Amino acid sequence: MTPTRVVTVAGNPALEAELAERVGAHPSFELLLRCVDRAELLGAIRGGRLDGVVTAGLPPWLDPQVLHEAGSSATRIVVVDDGLVDPDRVRRFGLRVVPEPDPAAILAALDTSPAPPPSTHEARSDGRLLAIWGPKGARGRTSIAFELAAQLASTEPATLLVDADPYGGDLLQLAGVVDEVPTLVWAARMAAKHELDAATLTAQLRRVGKDGPVLLPGLPRADLWPEISEFG
Repeated sequence: MTPTRVVTVAGNPALEAELAERVGAHPSFELLLRCVDRAELLGAIRGGRLDGVVTAGLPPWLDPQVLHEAGSSATRIVVVDDGLVDPDRVRRFGLRVVPEPDPAAILAALDTSPAPPPSTHEARSDGRLLAIWGPKGARGRTSIAFELAAQLASTEPATLLVDADPYGGDLLQLAGVVDEVPTLVWAARMAAKHELDAATLTAQLRRVGKDGPVLLPGLPRADLWPEISEFG
C-alpha cells in the first residue's frame, strides 16, 4: 500500500509537534515536510507530490489563494482542532475537522474529503500599480512617491499611497499624520482573511490633506518585516 504523502502545518506549534510525531511514525503516512508558514506550504503544494495537508489548528494566513492552489492540485486539507478553530471560517473554507491528532481519523478524513474547489473568483484590475524603487541610500524615492501620489489623487480620489520601504518607512512623518493608524501588518492580516477592500482601507486609514492620497504607513524598522510574511 502506497503511503499517503502529507505535510503538517503549525497553526498551533505545540499541537503540531505531537501531530508530526504521530503521523510521521504511522505506516500509512509519508511525512514530507513540517510547514511553519504560508510560503513553505505553498511551495509544498506547488511541488506536486502531495496527497494532503494536515494543519494543527487553523493559522490566520490560510487564505483563499492557498485553498485555490490546493484545489487545483487535488490536495486535500484536514484541520486538527486545537480548541481555538473558528467554526465559521472552517465552514466558509469547506474544510474537514478532526478532534485530535489521531492518524486513523486523519487518514479517514483525507480519504473522504473533497479537494478544495479551485476559486472561480476572477481577480479585478480596476487601476494601475506604480512602484517607486531605488537601492538602499538612493535619494529622492520618498519625495517622488509622495509628490506623484498627490498629483494622481487630484484627479483620482481612490489613490492609495503604500509605504513599502524595506529599510523603514517615513511617509507617515513626511505627511504629518499624527493619528494612530494601521500599518502594513494590519493590511496583510486583513488580506489573509479575505477581509480587505477599498471601503475598509478608506475607513481605517487617513487621507493626506483634503484631496491627497489615502496613506497606508509602512514599518518603522526593517526587522519588523517578518511580521508581514507571517500573514502572507
